[in-house]
Amino acid sequence: MSVTKEELLKRLSDGVVDMEEDDVIKASNEYLEAGYAAYDGIMEGLVDGMNRASQLYDDEEYFVTDVLLCSDAMYEGLSILRPHLSSDGMNTVIELLKEAGIRENVKVMIGGGPISKKFADKIGADGYSDNAVDAVRLAKKLLDIA
Repeated sequence: MSVTKEELLKRLSDGVVDMEEDDVIKASNEYLEAGYAAYDGIMEGLVDGMNRASQLYDDEEYFVTDVLLCSDAMYEGLSILRPHLSSDGMNTVIELLKEAGIRENVKVMIGGGPISKKFADKIGADGYSDNAVDAVRLAKKLLDIA
C-alpha cells in the first residue's frame, strides 16, 4: 500500500518536532519518490514542524536547544527537497513581464526559507532575501532609495 501525501507531510513535520534527522531524511526521499511537489513538502511538512516546535517553546515545553535540534532536522529535509523546487510559477511572472514589455521597469524579488540565491539567479529575479528585514534593504537598494 502506498503512503499518501498527507501521511508523508505528517512524517516530515513529526520528524522535525521529534528532532529525528534520519526520519526526516527518509521521509523527504520518499516524498520526492512519490512525485509530490517539493514546495509543499517544505511548507506543509518541514515548516509546519518548525512552527509546532516554536509553539512548544512558547509553551515552555521545549528549550532553545530543542528548537535548534529541530532546525537541524528541518535543514536535513531542506537539503533534499530544495534542489527539486519548481521555478514554473515564479518564472512565469518574469516571462509575463517580458511579454508585456515591462520587465525592465519592474523589480522582481523572491526569498524566504525554501528559496536560495542560486534559485533566484536561475529564474532571473533581480534580488533575493532570506528574511523580511533584509528584503526591505534590498528593495531600497534596487530602487535606488537606500
